[in-house]
Amino acid sequence: MPKNVFRLFAVILTLCMTAAAVTGCKGRPEENDAGEDEKKVESSTSQIGEENKKVEVKEDPYAQYEPVEGKKYKYIWTYYQTAPLADDPAMKKYWEDKFNVKFEVLDMDNKKAEELINLKIASGVIPDKMSVNAVNLKKYSEQGILAEIPMPVLEKYAPSVKKILDENTPGWDKYGRNNGKMYGIPNQGTDLWATPNIFREDWLKNVGIDKVPETLEEYEEAFYKFTGNDPDKNGEDDTYGLSSNGFTAIFGAFGFIPKEFGMPWTISMWQSRDGKLVFSAIQPEMKQALTLLNKWYNDGVIDPEFITGENQGGYWAISHAFVNGKIGYTGRGMPYHWWPSLTEGKKEGPNRAEIRKLDPGFADSIAYANPPIGPDGKRGVWANPIIGSSFNVFGIDMEKNPDKMGKLLQIYEHIHSSYENYNTAVNGVDGLHWEFKEQVAIVPELAGKKYKVVSGIGEWAKGAVKNANFAHTAMSLGLRPKWRDMPTLNEDYTYNVTHTNKYHISNELLVGLPSEAKYKAELEKLVDEAYISIITGEKPVDYFDEFVRKWKNAGGEILEKEANVWYASLSE
Repeated sequence: MPKNVFRLFAVILTLCMTAAAVTGCKGRPEENDAGEDEKKVESSTSQIGEENKKVEVKEDPYAQYEPVEGKKYKYIWTYYQTAPLADDPAMKKYWEDKFNVKFEVLDMDNKKAEELINLKIASGVIPDKMSVNAVNLKKYSEQGILAEIPMPVLEKYAPSVKKILDENTPGWDKYGRNNGKMYGIPNQGTDLWATPNIFREDWLKNVGIDKVPETLEEYEEAFYKFTGNDPDKNGEDDTYGLSSNGFTAIFGAFGFIPKEFGMPWTISMWQSRDGKLVFSAIQPEMKQALTLLNKWYNDGVIDPEFITGENQGGYWAISHAFVNGKIGYTGRGMPYHWWPSLTEGKKEGPNRAEIRKLDPGFADSIAYANPPIGPDGKRGVWANPIIGSSFNVFGIDMEKNPDKMGKLLQIYEHIHSSYENYNTAVNGVDGLHWEFKEQVAIVPELAGKKYKVVSGIGEWAKGAVKNANFAHTAMSLGLRPKWRDMPTLNEDYTYNVTHTNKYHISNELLVGLPSEAKYKAELEKLVDEAYISIITGEKPVDYFDEFVRKWKNAGGEILEKEANVWYASLSE
């Protein structure tokens, strides 16, 4: 072998031995590296497999609410009864057969329902479905009597119910809670429950006003002319602008309503301000409103007998002061108490009917107004809270047996998923208990417009008969679904003619406070005395500041704290 070739071979051999020493003599490095990589891949694959196993075994926390196919569920049931349960209630059997369930109805008069339910609970019988106020919801949930209603469960098994609540009452889910858990589905109010604004249109024309007042200044002008310009043209000084039921809209023009003076109910109001609940009657804007009312009283614009109210007995909603031609503006009753005959055969509202007995021309000269716009652009009248004061709650057995709740929510989903199903729950079976009839509007604003209306067949035309037969309120959650494919004449008239579905101010405190029983009566008395004495001039307007201090020191400050503990809990 040539010498140079031998040297080259020696160099290569030396390099190979050095490389072997560096690698620790592992043999072929490419094979060893591949083996390690394979081990890493196997390890990684194994980890992914374990993670996949974890995902696969992860359970739906609400799967337990799934109803069991073929299982017959039994429910202890209560509802708002206006009549005793019939011997063989038609719709009870209808729903039992349709959903393979059994309803054991605790037959009880709604006027004694709270007392009777408490007796049942004390004896160990807890209804599966009840309607309770906010106070009892808190009490029962803390006593372990009520089942929690998880929002994902409601959304899964009754999405139509949740949709109606979301659309009509945004933020509804803040209510019906205790300690962060939802226990109640709220009833919903209605746009029809609000105080109206009624003027005598003939008086307006007689004193030279050619449009219905819109601002507070325009209202004031009308009141003064009603008082001093002989609007009834009888040559006597015997008329006034307004009385106690007119005060509500005047307070509302300043943003708050302390209470509805002159009404059968005298509930003081709480409203939100800067993120907190405040007692409406002590807000500084109310001093401005009282200053104006005191001026009007001193000038003879307010009926001097306003303290006794506009109603002199009989049906509560009638304003005798307005009907008898003493005042030219009122806010007594609800809008429908002032309606004309909307269709053939339908009676007028009681106020208009009373007026017609005395003066048919006057009965056809009633003008609907919007509440007056105040100095800061505010306006409003009292309205029933759109979140109702009662809640649908489920007994604790529904939490112990969650599939039972899932089944019930499925039933409610069926009822609230369409107009047809809802109508069946409220009125009975189409063709057997009711039928559609055509209704034609006769009021000028809607004349000739046609509507489909449910008409009960035979005895089923009576609400009490429907109620006794497990229809009416038995299977309803008290919601107000807006079936806009079938608007009613009442809705059309309210929304498009009277416009009394707007400018609402409602009480925002929906619960009884712990210390209310101790302080409320005295505090209500303080409000009444202060407001009346300031309006009549018995006390100066500046007495308002002393009244506020008295109210706080007499327990009001304690109620304010309690009200805001509850209000803050809505955000928890």
